[in-house]
Amino acid sequence: MVVGGYAVIAHGLPRTTGDIDILVRPTAANAARVVRALVGYGFVQDEFEEADFTTTPNFLSFSKDEVWIDLMTQLLGVTFEECAADALVVEMAGVPVRY
Repeated sequence: MVVGGYAVIAHGLPRTTGDIDILVRPTAANAARVVRALVGYGFVQDEFEEADFTTTPNFLSFSKDEVWIDLMTQLLGVTFEECAADALVVEMAGVPVRY
């Protein structure tokens, strides 16, 4: 789920941001998906492992080609489920993305 600046923009408020913040549901199946996505984008797998995305709280930051990605497994004061229940869903390239 996209959180942070891009989520604010998706909800209609102007904001500039230099990175994308993603809240990861900390499950084993989801961790495997995140690792596949990062490797597919070109990140080297020795920089992270699936356990990084099932540990809470955890925060990892990656950059490649001037793109910054912040991945977190927890937000203070709200659960993933609460965020998901109130999320705006936008389809991008045929994929539903939660903001």
